[in-house]
This record gives sequence, C-alpha cells and structure tokens, in this order.
Amino acid sequence: MPQSEDDDADGSWYDMQFGAHTDIARQHFSGNPMYGVWAGGRRQKRKKQPTPWCGDLQSDQPMKRWRHPADKSPYLQLLHRASSVPEGHRDAKLFRRRFRLPFKVFDDLYQRARVSGEKWATTKMEQDGSGRGAYAQPLRNKVLAALRILGRGLDYDTVAWESGISESLIKKFFPPFMLWMATHVFAAEVRLPQGQELKDALHVYQQLGLPGCVCSVDGVHVAWDACPASDRNLHVGKEGYPTKAFNVCVLHTREIIHVAGPVAGATNDLTQAAYDDFLQQLKMGTFGAGVTYKLYLADGSERVVSGLYAICDNGYHHWRCLMPPIKYASSCCWSRHVESVRKDSECTFGVLKKRFRVLRLPMNYRLEGLVGAVFKACCALHNILLRHDGLSTLGHYPSDWKKLSAEQMQAEWLARGARNRAPCTTPATCEAAHEKDSGFDSRRLELIAHFTQHIQRNGLRWPKKRGACRPVPSAPVTRRARDAGVSDGVESDGLAQSDGDVRESDDASGESDGEGVSDSGWVSPASAGHSMDEEAEDCSSR
Repeated sequence: MPQSEDDDADGSWYDMQFGAHTDIARQHFSGNPMYGVWAGGRRQKRKKQPTPWCGDLQSDQPMKRWRHPADKSPYLQLLHRASSVPEGHRDAKLFRRRFRLPFKVFDDLYQRARVSGEKWATTKMEQDGSGRGAYAQPLRNKVLAALRILGRGLDYDTVAWESGISESLIKKFFPPFMLWMATHVFAAEVRLPQGQELKDALHVYQQLGLPGCVCSVDGVHVAWDACPASDRNLHVGKEGYPTKAFNVCVLHTREIIHVAGPVAGATNDLTQAAYDDFLQQLKMGTFGAGVTYKLYLADGSERVVSGLYAICDNGYHHWRCLMPPIKYASSCCWSRHVESVRKDSECTFGVLKKRFRVLRLPMNYRLEGLVGAVFKACCALHNILLRHDGLSTLGHYPSDWKKLSAEQMQAEWLARGARNRAPCTTPATCEAAHEKDSGFDSRRLELIAHFTQHIQRNGLRWPKKRGACRPVPSAPVTRRARDAGVSDGVESDGLAQSDGDVRESDDASGESDGEGVSDSGWVSPASAGHSMDEEAEDCSSR
C-alpha cells in the first residue's frame, strides 16, 4: 500500500496492483478499519477494545490492561471481608468453607510463601505495573486458587473462570507451589513426636490400655486417573483402578506424624513396611530408645519393659514393633479393643478426604511426583488445622476422659452380639508371607495380661466426644436469627463432629481400605461368656 495519499496522487499504485479493480481496492483499503484510514498523511492504529469479564459491560474508554483487575477477583473480595471479622462471623466461616483454611492460618501460609525465595514468589506479581497484557496477579490470589483446587478438586479451567487468573498461569503456578508445600511446610508440620510430645502420645494410649503404643499405622490409596498405560499393571491393585499408595502413621488425636510413599497401588502393606524408615527405626529400637513403661503381669505384679510399638491390621509383618489384633480367635476381647483404638487412622483418612476433595476424585496430573506432593500438602494442612482448632491435645487432660467399667463393657458386648467369623482352614498358608519375630507372641501375651488386669482394676478410659472437650466457638447471633430464636451458622469444612466415639469394625480378618469414617459408637472389648484366659490360650496356640 502507499504510505500516504501523495504517493498515490495519480492512482498509479492501485492501477499497477489491481488493474481493472482499482476503484474497488481503493475503497476497501481506505474504508476498512482493519487497515486504518487516511488522516494527516499517517495510518491510525485501531484502539484495542476492552474484554468483558464476569458479565461486565464493555466501556468506550480504552483500558490499560485487557483483563479484569486483580482486586476485583471474587477470591480477594471474600478475603478482604474475612480479614476484618472474627472467626465466628458468617464471612469468616464462608471463607473457611470455600478455601478450607481460616483467615489466620491462610495469612501465615501466605507469609511463608512470600519469604520462601522461590521463583513463583519473587516475581513482580505484587505490583500493578502498566502496559499491555493481563493484569499482574498477586500471590494471595494464586495461593487461594491452589487451595480451591485442593478443597473442591476443581480443574484449572474452572478455577480460572472463578478467580480471573488465566488458565496458563494456574498451570504454571500450581505444580511448583505443591512441591514447595510437600517439602518445606510438610517437613515443619508432619514430624515424629519427641520429648514432651512423645510423652503425651504414650499417655493417651496408656489410658486406653495399650502402654508402649506410640501410633496407629495403615495404608491409604489415592486414585490416579492419568496413570500411563505402560505402568497400569503396577498401579492397579485390590481397588481395581490405578492408585498411588501411602503408608501413614497417626496419633490417637488424628495428628499425622509420618507419611511414607507414594508407591504403586499394587504394592501391599508388607512391602511398604519393609521400606518404611520409621517402622525400621521402631524395629531396630532407635526411635524412643531409653523409654520404659510398666506392664501388669498375670499375677498382678508390675514389670518395667522397653521397646515402643504401633498397632496395625493383619496386613503387616508380625514384628515386635507392630501389634495387630488376633486373627480367627474364638474370644476377641483384647482384639476388639485394639480394633476400636486403631480406628483413629481410618477416621483420619475419612476426615482428610472429606476436607480435601482432590483426594477423593481421580487425579488427572501427568506428573507422578505431583500426586505425592498434593497428598503431603493436604496432610500438612490437616495438622495445621488440628493445632489451630485445639484438637491436637485431646486426651492430654484428665477432663478429656470418661471411665468405662467392666459392667458397661459387658452390656455393650451383649447388645451388639457375638462375632461370626469363619476360621481359617490353612493358617500356615495365610501367614506364609509375613515375617515373624521371635518375641512377637510373648509381647502380645504380655499386652493381653496387662489389659486383663487393667479392666479388673477399673483403669480403662475412653476419650469424650469432641464437643464435650473442645467446644466450637459459637458464631455471633444476628438480629434476624435472634428474633427467630436460632443462631447463624454455615456448613462445616468436613471435620467429623462425632470424633470421640469410634467403633470397631471387622478388619482383624484382613486389611481395610481406609476410605471412610467409621460409624459412631464404641463396642467394649469385654466378652460375654468368655474369659481373658481363653483368649490368651488362643493366642499362645498360634
């Protein structure tokens, strides 16, 4: 095209290019706004029109940036409202329900991320800037988007539509942020108990009639929908679909203290235990070395022993550091009590998957390491919320316990009925793959004798419900709710309210899936028509 009207005063340029169609071409190029118009000898550039977002009307004024400003994001608007109200307020509870964290916990997490020195946290995202392109997104908005993915299991496209952040930016931010959470935050929040924390954990299990027990261990599976076809045979186990497996150690307060994995879903608990560094420390006696506790013998005398252990199901090795319930026993008083106590791990998995829906839905992340990073990030946030709500100290005070008498336990057993468990026809074949320590049977006999004496002395305790020990702060009552006689409340974030009374289930006959919260109510471990001596005989016969 000619650069000005003077360059084409005689029309020679159009005649040379288009011939007989000169008039049509001149009208097309000079009148079409795509090519500009002649004004003052120069071609004018077309002004970029603003792009509507979330239903906003287009404006005639040109915008400095073509996307919606970050301060207009619904995430940041809710954050601003929640930052100026107490935790019991409706906006604060709505913020926690949507992002799974109260504002105070979120602000601490944001401050950690801001000073982490990572590349995604040190860019110019906190500055408004100017120029073309999308508005710079603040770090707060991106962290809220990541929490939204964890809490609701949303995909990148849905979060981009909700938050105003571009989908490409979320895809670029989420994986490194999860890896940072799985390394730094996980290492600070998920840790083995030491010192006073170890004493508190042992005290809780001692009140439950299991002295020397430090935690419960069990496996949990997370569905992985993006598993490569070449590795599908390694990841498809008893669930029937590709999964990643984790070996998790949990205190009775539902605090996670150790996570091993991830491994392929077809890997059984025996193999996971053999490569779990914490269980190996328990086996070698390096963890809690020097810690002693007292056991009642059958004659009522006391004996000081050493060597901590964890309770588990019968899918693990028969080591002295792992105490499963008795399989195929005719009388199961001690076994049923162990099954009831170790439901804390099952309840933890249920609370974890109920609070963070990304763990319940099949993950579509191609990166294998991202699946493990997401799970560990959820475990770290779970522990943070336990400490924030004051639930990590359940059982540390005398007022947290209620006494269980032998009459109450026997009445509950009679009301529930006797077990109907088929005996094993080939017990040697069933337990052929289990490693068995030489002192495994003697350790379990000592624990059974102690439990018998503990019940006879009316020393057995059970923790009260959460509402009786740690009541939830009540929300401020609005005027409308006060007139109606009800308080203003919002849906909880997935934490089970009936977390004091966990009941036993029939998992002593094999491994449990660990997918949900057990139903409320506790069945006492006292037998009707069978004595403790009969159970000891059953144990010794095996």
